Amino acid sequence: MEEKQVNLNSEGNRWQRRKEQRPSEIIQAARVLFVSQGFAATKVADIAKLAGIQPGTLYVYFENKESLFKAVIEESIKPLLHYADNIIDNFTDSPQELIRTLVQRWWDLLESDTCRGIPKLLTSESQNFPELTAFYTRECIDPARNMIYRILEYALNKNEIRLLNMEMASRIIFLILHQLLLHAHSFAEHEPHPVSTKAMLNAAADFIIRSVLKTEAN
Repeated sequence: MEEKQVNLNSEGNRWQRRKEQRPSEIIQAARVLFVSQGFAATKVADIAKLAGIQPGTLYVYFENKESLFKAVIEESIKPLLHYADNIIDNFTDSPQELIRTLVQRWWDLLESDTCRGIPKLLTSESQNFPELTAFYTRECIDPARNMIYRILEYALNKNEIRLLNMEMASRIIFLILHQLLLHAHSFAEHEPHPVSTKAMLNAAADFIIRSVLKTEAN
């Protein structure tokens, strides 16, 4: 009798874990379809099918497709911004190395399985869904620009920054990095003489360092 009770509890625990994992599974399915098909073309029924649930079950966890889209952004990109902030909080090396580290990590994280294609998706859908674009700007772009501003502050505190408008510089640097991502998912494969990602990232880091720091890149 006692052994049977343990088995029942184990089954119940598995069911509970399954319920707890379901929102994440729905978000993962939505991310795949949003990136591959676009937000407008993706149907809730298709998301539910890919997640292995009935369409009605999706609404138990998410009010509508828009709220699910926001959940995709929050689960995909916001943790990576916090991760980057932690790097800055604990960094002790030179500003040049901080810039190189963040440029490379920016690419690695936004090209990870959880984020790949989202910047291009938001760019392509921005005019059609202004509320979602405003959400992405508030929750992701503004914190990313603030992260870059913190890098410039780090250089300022090390007395290695050139005299410049740091607010404007952070916006321009963000656009450089963002455009690299968009280029990788649109025009790069059609270039007659493609440049490696490593070379592009090194060149971007060199350009930023030479533009904003007193000490030039090696």
